[in-house]
Amino acid sequence: MDASNRPAPEDGEPAPREAVGPADPSAPAEPTNQAEPAEPAAPEPAADPQPPAGQEPTPTGEAEPPRATPAAPSDPEPAPAMPAPPTAPAPVASTAPTEPAVGPAPSYPYPADQALVPGYSLSYGAPTSFDPVWQGVAPYVGQAPPAPPKPAKSTLAAVLLNLTGLGLGYAYLRHRILFGVALAVVAGLVVVAFATGAAEQPWLWRGLAAGWILLLVLHASLIARRRPAPPSTWRPVTVGTVSVAVVVAGYVGYGIAGGSVHDDGVAAQTRADCPAAIDRFDTVTGPFELTLSTDVPDAAARRAECAQYLEGVDAQRRDQHAVAIHQYRQFGADHPKSVLAPFARTNLAESYVDLATGWQAPLTAQTARETVDTLLMVTREFGDTPAAKRVPKGIADAFAAAAEPYTAGKFCDSLLSLEYFAGLDRASVGEVVDTANTYRAQALYECGLIQARAGDAAATATLDTYLTAYPQHPGFAQAKAAQISATVAKAAGVTLAVPPPLGDNNPGSIPVEFYNDSNTPLTLQVAGPTAHEFTLPPCAICPADYPENAGCGDLTGRPSITLRLTAAPYYYTTVRDDDVNSLVSSVTPMPGYIHTQCVYVVRP
Repeated sequence: MDASNRPAPEDGEPAPREAVGPADPSAPAEPTNQAEPAEPAAPEPAADPQPPAGQEPTPTGEAEPPRATPAAPSDPEPAPAMPAPPTAPAPVASTAPTEPAVGPAPSYPYPADQALVPGYSLSYGAPTSFDPVWQGVAPYVGQAPPAPPKPAKSTLAAVLLNLTGLGLGYAYLRHRILFGVALAVVAGLVVVAFATGAAEQPWLWRGLAAGWILLLVLHASLIARRRPAPPSTWRPVTVGTVSVAVVVAGYVGYGIAGGSVHDDGVAAQTRADCPAAIDRFDTVTGPFELTLSTDVPDAAARRAECAQYLEGVDAQRRDQHAVAIHQYRQFGADHPKSVLAPFARTNLAESYVDLATGWQAPLTAQTARETVDTLLMVTREFGDTPAAKRVPKGIADAFAAAAEPYTAGKFCDSLLSLEYFAGLDRASVGEVVDTANTYRAQALYECGLIQARAGDAAATATLDTYLTAYPQHPGFAQAKAAQISATVAKAAGVTLAVPPPLGDNNPGSIPVEFYNDSNTPLTLQVAGPTAHEFTLPPCAICPADYPENAGCGDLTGRPSITLRLTAAPYYYTTVRDDDVNSLVSSVTPMPGYIHTQCVYVVRP
């Protein structure tokens, strides 16, 4: 170094210290066989060269030309020697680049009262790129610096934040990845819960939620315990407490809202307002699925009831009464205790009446029967419904339609319908029964006569029915005569005119005697210009039967009846209730003669 131009110290003053500066950075580096360290090691401080006699060191370290100085005093006191600077640690070879380590401020190993010379500095070790002034010895040269200390966090705050189930404690602990994973898990659980119908297995999902929250709490506690405790925890703990309260209050409010929507749906269902009820129940089973309340499965069941009920309502509105009846009956079987059951029953009765009264004219006998049967069933099974009040009018309308053939003079065509209405219980249908019987009696009479005049074999049955059902009818005598004539004509295989009303056995003057040669009474029907029916008493002395052509050999003691007939052909036949073949014969009375006819039973 060059000597400074500072004046020489006077006697008693300490000599100026020598400045130890860094090596010239422009000097070439020495070759070495070792791997180059991440940061070059500080060179050993070189001893400052002593300036030539008569020169003083300068701050720049360059020697100035000699200049004249005053003579020094004789035998000056030598300056105290400076202590040796601390030796920097030897560099360690490393293949990985490292950041330069900055150590703590150095402690100088010289007395505190030994001040530096003004304008000079003292440095040891390697220089830094950011501070040319001494920063102390680098203790980590060639080594990775230790991680900076983690920020202090409250364990209770982390636990409370994770108690929300959302992983907020991880965000507080600055674990972004764990926070993201926690949110992803929560989102996945929510999606799966909605997709699988969590409310159907509420305790399973409550257990999963509790397990997840417990895992978050324990993990947050484990991580937070590794952090130093902050001097004050009231703020994060308050935030955690408020977060838990918000989540709990939100879930409670979520459940209350779901319950309110469910109650609205039940109220609508109670009014049979199923469209509104279904809307509410869909909301409960949708957005409010995660309440895990019993309202969710109840809403699903009630929605199914409403959907099935509406199927019947829609069919009824489309006048598909048979379909509606099927739907309502099925609903009653599937949901007998539903709040909709009374409405379904009422609608079922209405559908039955609508179906029964929806016939088209002309009303056939079969349709009339089905109509009235259905209406009477409504009276019996749904007598307490409004539809039952429509039954009497429905029956009256059906009878009027069924009797139209009668009023049109088509007596035979009206018989089936009139027979049905006439046979109904008067207590159930009222005056319709009386009217039906009046119409039926006349219809049977007129139809029987028409058939008899036409030689229709069905006349016998028609007139028999009439005579049996209505013996008090004014046309009884005429109908009886027609019935006898039809029966005899059928047995004899002939066609006979309908005789006048049945009278006594003396319409003419020619006697015709009929004897019974059998021990059983025999009923005879005689038909010709007139009709007659009489019963011969049994013969006490006669056998039960004879071989063919063997009876009536002796008429003594045989019971007999005499008819006085006109001179015209008459046919007669026996009427029996058993399976014995009837006797069929004829007689043509002639004036001046007594005609004798003997009948007996032929042995089979």
